[in-house]
Amino acid sequence: MEKLLNEENTRDNATTCEKVEGPCELIKRDEILKALRMMKKDKAAGPTGIVSEIFMADQDCSMEWLTSLCNLMVAQGTIPDDWKSSILLPVFKGK
Repeated sequence: MEKLLNEENTRDNATTCEKVEGPCELIKRDEILKALRMMKKDKAAGPTGIVSEIFMADQDCSMEWLTSLCNLMVAQGTIPDDWKSSILLPVFKGK
């Protein structure tokens, strides 16, 4: 187990992509709703304590708020620090 958690993965530096310039498109409410519907249910909350079911409970309010938040992040080019961290706990399943 110690080796699995501490082993370095090789990186493929040959992957390239073209630089795209210009204004970013705004994220649409339908895109947010589609992404939320694709999320797995009954999963543990991350460092923020928020689970996806909270947003689905009141779609009218949460979709407007999430769309505004995502578009603000696109405009500013930033992501909240809480979204950059996670808590990973290995669980032995006896297999």
